[in-house]
Amino acid sequence: MTFEMDTHKEMKDLHSCEARTPLLAKDTKTIKNPKTGKSSRMGCSPCFAKLSELCSILTSDVVSNGQGKANTAKLLTNMRRRINDVAVCLGLIGIFLMIWDMEYFMRKSDGDGSHIPSLILRICISGTTLLLLCILIFYHIVDIKLYMVKYGIQSFQVVLDGKRKIMLAVELFVCLLHVPPGIDYLSGNASHEGSAIVIILSGCMFFRIFLVCRALTLHSKFNSETSNKSLTGFGKISTDFPFVFKCLLLDYPMVMIFGLFVMVLFIASFFMHACETCLSEANTLNYLDALWVVVITFLTVGYGDVTPKSVCGRTVSVLSGVIGVIITVYIIAIVAQNMELSRSQKRATNFLTKIKLNKDVKNSAASVIQNAWLIHKSKIYWTPRKMKIYQAKYFESVRVMQTAKNDIDELMTASIDMFDLHSMLEMQNDWINDMEQKQQEVDIKMAKIGESLLKLHEKLDNVQTVTTNLAKRQAAFV
Repeated sequence: MTFEMDTHKEMKDLHSCEARTPLLAKDTKTIKNPKTGKSSRMGCSPCFAKLSELCSILTSDVVSNGQGKANTAKLLTNMRRRINDVAVCLGLIGIFLMIWDMEYFMRKSDGDGSHIPSLILRICISGTTLLLLCILIFYHIVDIKLYMVKYGIQSFQVVLDGKRKIMLAVELFVCLLHVPPGIDYLSGNASHEGSAIVIILSGCMFFRIFLVCRALTLHSKFNSETSNKSLTGFGKISTDFPFVFKCLLLDYPMVMIFGLFVMVLFIASFFMHACETCLSEANTLNYLDALWVVVITFLTVGYGDVTPKSVCGRTVSVLSGVIGVIITVYIIAIVAQNMELSRSQKRATNFLTKIKLNKDVKNSAASVIQNAWLIHKSKIYWTPRKMKIYQAKYFESVRVMQTAKNDIDELMTASIDMFDLHSMLEMQNDWINDMEQKQQEVDIKMAKIGESLLKLHEKLDNVQTVTTNLAKRQAAFV
């Protein structure tokens, strides 16, 4: 039964492949199941089917049907995410090979080591760079097609505007920067000029980390789930990397800050060690000393026991200090935010504090009454020594009561946060609206009363006129 289901599924894949690629349908073979005796045609793998389907989507026109448009957009979104994952892997492999090559290069600068391993590694770096450029071009092709499908655009020239062209050119240029084979021998055998070029190009390879940022954006919950896409679409929120990074800082603050700290620490110490090894004449800063200098500069302490001598090392030190200040500000903000009580915790502590202060007010008020009665009693029986004691207790109780009342007022003032203030403003606005509505109702009733009074006045005038006429007739009759 399972084999029949698999055979039926393979037949569906086969027919879909034949519909998309009719030239390949002739090359399929027929196999026979020994148990059931049924035959099935094989020869179209699912991966090749998906690839042919993607190619047909990229080369076909934009679908106007709603269901087909949604399926096409989903397929292109998943494919774009996978292509970027491949680009991230190639970029990180290139960075790893660059670090390995720099270790051989620094040994060669010290006169210890051969250039053959470095040459092999740079050839591998060039190969991964070319593959990365091809993957990036393919990524942007899928991205443009996805944009066309989403907004129903038929021509890619409308999507490929100047801003997108500049972004594509900048990405390709950044990923193109690497250390090609033999670049350090253009200015002489391992000279300072060649070493500086190698270090600069190796440092530029770390700009490929932007692919990791793009991967975080594409794999975030705002770009992977349909519900979150709808929410961000209704809220007109741009789910780009700054927004995703802020959300990650909000959700995982210590993990993100620690990751940035370790990444900056590793990159800065590695390049400081490379600069001091290849460009400094003293050549006394090993990797541990470079790590120590970066940490001390990062934390804005700066003991000065170990200092970089080359211009490149000092530049790295300055940049690590600036980045350290920024990350230190973030750490202070996150620690302060985590130490702050939540609204429910604030309400609980304020409630308990208010209960204690109310008890202090009641106890001090009772003590005031008690001491006042004892002072009056001591005056009657004329005991001056006890009266002074009771007076001191009386004034102390008054002071405690006034202090507790002031603390209650300060607590009520401090317990009003932004949410409570917003609620109070809403209640005040509702109250004002109710008052305005009641005022309008009162004005309408007063207008009706005025109209009734006018009608009554007219009737009274009519009554007076009738009474006058009757009086005249009666006088004439008499």
